[in-house]
Amino acid sequence: MDRITLHTMRFFTHVGCTREERQVGQHIEMDFDAYMDVSRADDHIERTLDYAAAYRAIRATVENAEVNLIETIAERAAAAVLTLGAHEVVVRVRKHAPPIPGAHAAYAEVELRRLKS
Repeated sequence: MDRITLHTMRFFTHVGCTREERQVGQHIEMDFDAYMDVSRADDHIERTLDYAAAYRAIRATVENAEVNLIETIAERAAAAVLTLGAHEVVVRVRKHAPPIPGAHAAYAEVELRRLKS
């Protein structure tokens, strides 16, 4: 299976388990790896995954959403990419400087893999 990847996409959204986090909002980073057979693309974008369309689809589901979990964002992004022709997708979502009382972490990340049903 062939892979098409976009790394370090940035979106502004309202994610967090506290009301304050969701009110203020923050930037998150996302990557995706879409798996599909591109051997028949033959220089025609409609025969492969248009990564610009994938970016727009992810942005439409993620930007300015108000959710508790980055897992929810990853699920929505994966579903969006699967509707564009990918057979499988891996999505990573990073939330920088997550609020952990008494501790520090550069980011929290969730990675999920979904197959087209």
